[in-house]
Amino acid sequence: MQFEPITYLRWAKGNHSTPAAVDLASSGMASRSLEDLNPRPEGLQLTAPNFYGLPALHEAIAEHHGVQADEVLITAGSSMANFLATMSLTRPGDTVLVEAPAYEPLQRLPALFGCSVAPIPRSESDGWALDPTTLGEQVQRSGATLAIITNPHNPSGVFLDAGRVQALHAACADHACTLLVDEVYAEFHPHDAAAIGGLVQERLVRTSSLTKVLGFGPLRLGWALASAERIAHMHALNDYAMVMHGSINELLGLEVWRERERFVDEARRRGDFNGDIVRRFLSSRDDLDWVDPKHGILGFLQVQGTPDTQVLADHLLHEYGVVVVPGAHFGRPDSIRIGFGASADMVRKGLQSLGRALDEGKR
Repeated sequence: MQFEPITYLRWAKGNHSTPAAVDLASSGMASRSLEDLNPRPEGLQLTAPNFYGLPALHEAIAEHHGVQADEVLITAGSSMANFLATMSLTRPGDTVLVEAPAYEPLQRLPALFGCSVAPIPRSESDGWALDPTTLGEQVQRSGATLAIITNPHNPSGVFLDAGRVQALHAACADHACTLLVDEVYAEFHPHDAAAIGGLVQERLVRTSSLTKVLGFGPLRLGWALASAERIAHMHALNDYAMVMHGSINELLGLEVWRERERFVDEARRRGDFNGDIVRRFLSSRDDLDWVDPKHGILGFLQVQGTPDTQVLADHLLHEYGVVVVPGAHFGRPDSIRIGFGASADMVRKGLQSLGRALDEGKR
C-alpha cells in the first residue's frame, strides 16, 4: 500500500476552514437544508431496514439509471463509491489508467492499493475529449485492468455523450479492462441517464452522489452502479469500513430523490445563468482561455503568461478574499479551476476581483 496525503483535499479543507468572502473554488451547488424539502418530511425515524441500503432508495436510483436494484450500492458519498470500486477492481501490481488533468483523489486511489498509475491524456486542443481508439491502444499496450474518467470532466466540466461513453467502454472491454466513470456532475447536462444502463453488466462502473448538483452534500449519500456480482463484492469490502450507511441519511436521501427533478432544474438554470456571466467576463479578457463546458458550474481557465497560478491564487485570497483552485492540483499549473454555483452576485464579484488581480500583475 502506497499512502500519500491528498494535497488537494488538504488545501481545500484548509481554505474553507475560514470561509472567504467570495468562493470561486467550491465544486458544487451551495448546501441546502431540510427547509428546502417541500413538504418538509415528518415522522422520520432514526432506524430503517437498510443493512444493504434502503430498498426504496435502491429502486429509485436503479430506475433512473436503467439498471436493476441489485446493481446499486449506496455509499457515504461518491468518494466512498470510488474507493470501494477501485479496491474491488484492482490487485497489487495492476496498471490503472487515470485521465489527466484529473481530480487528485482519483489519481491517488490506485497507488493506495499497490497499482501503478499511467495518465490518459485529455488535451485542451481537442476540447478535453477522449478518443476511444487511442484509449483502446493504450489499454492494450499497458495491460491495464482499470481506466478511470470523470463525466463531465473535472476540472473542465466538458461532457461526453452516451455514444462516446459506450465507445470508450467497448475499447476497454475488448482488452479485459473495466471503465470507471465518476458522474457526480452529470445532471448539470441534459441527457438520458439510462442510455448506458445495460453496460454495467459488463465492464462498466458508474458512481455519483446527491452532492454536486442537488446540493445535499451534508447527507453524504452516494452510489455505485455495477454488475450484481461486483456490487456484492463491494458490499463485502464495505463491511470492513462502515458495515452499513446511516439509515437517517438514506431516509432523507429518498425524500430528496423524490424531488430531484425540481432540484436538478434549479441547478441547471443557475449553472446556465452563471455560465453566461463567466462567458461575458472571458470575452473581455485576452489573458484567459477555456474550453466552454456548455453547461454546469465548472470552468478550467488557462492564464496566459503564467506558468504557475499559485501566486495568483494566493494574491486573490489574501488581497480580495476570493478563492480559486490552483491548476497544479489537477496537474496543470498554468490554469485555475473556478466553480460558479454560488449566487450570481458572488460570481460577478469574484470575477471582477480576478480581473483586477490579473491587471495588477501586468503593471
